[in-house]
Amino acid sequence: MLFQLAEIGIPWVIEFPEAFKGQVVGFILFAVVMWKFAKPAIGNMLNDRASRIAESHAQVDKALSEAKSVYEDYSARLRGIEGEQRERIGAAVREAEQVRGEMIAEAEQNAILIKRRVEEELSREQTRQRILLRRELIQQTMSAAEGSISAFSNESMQRTLIQEFVSQVATSSAEKGA
Repeated sequence: MLFQLAEIGIPWVIEFPEAFKGQVVGFILFAVVMWKFAKPAIGNMLNDRASRIAESHAQVDKALSEAKSVYEDYSARLRGIEGEQRERIGAAVREAEQVRGEMIAEAEQNAILIKRRVEEELSREQTRQRILLRRELIQQTMSAAEGSISAFSNESMQRTLIQEFVSQVATSSAEKGA
């Protein structure tokens, strides 16, 4: 029945059934021996490989979690650095404003001092010019008086002046006495 495969619809014909039986029995014995002796070694290799894969997977997960931790740490640091930069920029702006205010105040004080010095110098120059003008006026007056005196210094003019002076004194004495 086993050898009449054509009858059940299998188109193969086994020419040497004893040899086929031997091959089937040999294969079954080979499978049993392999199952008995090779299965534990192959199982151990497969278990070792599975444990190495599990270790690698655990290492990858650990490295991934460390990478995430480092990423989060760097992100936090960057946010801190950005905040610190904003703070430093703000401090620099405030310091610049303060220095600007100090410079403006110093410039205003310098302007006030310069204005005072200019006013003092102007006052001194005005005083000096007034003195020079008075000297020149006095000098011109003296020159005119000298010229006038030399023009009126003849004897007849002097007599006329003396008579006028005497008559004025007499008139004013008479008015005071009356």
